[in-house]
Amino acid sequence: MDETMTLDMTAAEASQVQALAERCLTAIRESNERARQTESVMITLQAETRALLDQLRMRLDVEATR
Repeated sequence: MDETMTLDMTAAEASQVQALAERCLTAIRESNERARQTESVMITLQAETRALLDQLRMRLDVEATR
């Protein structure tokens, strides 16, 4: 499926489109980084939650039913 798209624009318009594309890519990269950081925090919190639940089970002498 070979399709070609041609855009006729002035140098100024091309510069604006390029700047907009760069801003979009920057926003995507920043969003991806925030997602990676959020995932890392979630993994840490899940581990801490599991540890707290284990401690609670031990103190209440409850059998784990995982």
